[in-house]
Amino acid sequence: MLRHYNRKEFHHLNPQSFLKGLGCETNDINRLANFAIISAADNKHLGGVAPSRYKGRMPSTKLDEILKSAVCPDSLFDDDYEGFLEDRATMLVDAAQHLADQS
Repeated sequence: MLRHYNRKEFHHLNPQSFLKGLGCETNDINRLANFAIISAADNKHLGGVAPSRYKGRMPSTKLDEILKSAVCPDSLFDDDYEGFLEDRATMLVDAAQHLADQS
């Protein structure tokens, strides 16, 4: 039972139900920059609400650390999906470039 609870799964940073409510199509919702890998328990805890709402469900003392480890911008919590995608894509490219430079 604990193995399932701690299992890692894909998490839509901007949840599907939130984005569908904004009229987004599935292809737009499932963009790579909208995914993070988190535990199944955390994914269920955050639920399908807007990022600005699930931010309050996250430990505020570790929020910066969580965002950094997920290569995720603060703009996640602005509920501006297109702006978030641009910011996150830039961060992901920069992180990949940094890794490539180290090898």
